[in-house]
Amino acid sequence: MVRPTRRSCHSIPSAQWQGDSYTVGDIAQGRDLKRYEKLELRDREYFHPWDRWHNPILAQARSFLWEHWRSRKRAYLVLTLTSVDHTGTSHVFVEPDDSGRWRVYQRQLDRRELVDEPTVYSVVWVTPKGWDTPGTALPAGQAPDPMKDELEFRHVCGERDGTL
Repeated sequence: MVRPTRRSCHSIPSAQWQGDSYTVGDIAQGRDLKRYEKLELRDREYFHPWDRWHNPILAQARSFLWEHWRSRKRAYLVLTLTSVDHTGTSHVFVEPDDSGRWRVYQRQLDRRELVDEPTVYSVVWVTPKGWDTPGTALPAGQAPDPMKDELEFRHVCGERDGTL
């Protein structure tokens, strides 16, 4: 059985605010970003965590990732979210891995820390059930509503590994 990769954290004192997001040199880890369709989003409002489900920026991010995942097209999403006491940027890549299997790879960055999230190999639409609780998969044929439904990520073993 293949075990999922653990999160790896790095202290990044050289993170820079550039445009509307945090970044560091080689955030793309050598990827040729000309091969990726890119979308940069930043929420301009402070949302409480429980209000984020109806955030139009998240709906746009979900739709972008899903369309690229479903179509097997490379994507690069730069998503900056702000709360009352924190701002962070996620750099999300939809791409094939070295063996050709499609994946979602995410790097989260704020002004002090870079976190490489475990690679996920499955993306499904779910109806959320609450904070940090697995959602219910949408029935086959039901169109998702990106404003109320979420994308659930699952790692190589099929276990839930976050949502957007």
